[in-house]
Formats: sequence, C-alpha cells, structure tokens
Amino acid sequence: MHANSLVKQLLDVKGAIVNDIFISKDEIVVDVKLARSKLACRKFKTKYRYDIRTVNSRWRHLDMGIRRTWISCALRRLKCPNHGVITESVPFG
Repeated sequence: MHANSLVKQLLDVKGAIVNDIFISKDEIVVDVKLARSKLACRKFKTKYRYDIRTVNSRWRHLDMGIRRTWISCALRRLKCPNHGVITESVPFG
C-alpha cells in the first residue's frame, strides 16, 4: 500500500485526493485536492468558478502520535444565486 493511500484511509478524507504529505518535528500536513469537478455550496452546483483563493484552507485533524495533524486544501470560490460569492464546500471537515 502506498503512503498516500494509507494516509487517506487513516484520515478518512472522502472525496479528496492526497497530493503530498509534509512531516516535520511537530506536525504533519496532508495536502489534498478535491476529487469532484463541479463546485458546490449547500444546494447549488456549477462547473464555473468565480476565482481561486490565494491561501490554502487548513483543518485540524486528530493528532498522529505526538504530531499535530493538518489537512490543507486549495479551494475555489463560486457565485451562488442564493448566497452570492462563497467558498466551495468540502465533503470532510
């Protein structure tokens, strides 16, 4: 089993692809990309993006041993007819 597959199963990040894993003395950062092609908010889906956020979003996950674990993902924004310009939703976090 590859390290990316193992980390994906351990973290249970459904709907995402593990791009890279960064391990330091104090933390583990798992960089993921959303697997879906359409952007989605709560009830609206579209294939057209408004823009891409310049800073990755990060979520704290359960620690692995003594290291803090983070999930990092570059998110896009969409223009929802009900909510205006918002960041796409994620299937985890």
